[in-house]
Amino acid sequence: MAHSNGSAKLVSIQSFRHAERCVPSPITQERLRDGIRLIEEQRRILDALQEFKLSVDTDLAGGAEIEAGELTFDHDLKIVRQRKSTQPRILQVSVR
Repeated sequence: MAHSNGSAKLVSIQSFRHAERCVPSPITQERLRDGIRLIEEQRRILDALQEFKLSVDTDLAGGAEIEAGELTFDHDLKIVRQRKSTQPRILQVSVR
């Protein structure tokens, strides 16, 4: 914390360690069930994403073309992303 005269005040972290000690509430079974549901959902999403990537990659390897539009599939990163604009961006800079 800086004082107006430029000197700094040192405060020990040890003084805060014991100041606000509260007993945490127990971790309920419902909270743990919520955690399991989130883990299962994450796993389902990761599996579906991997299946999607393999399917698109297989189709591209077989000669499929990507339909024109705003989205494309990045072959190197194996992700769907916005298609790069073919028109150059014009940056406007005001000089004063």
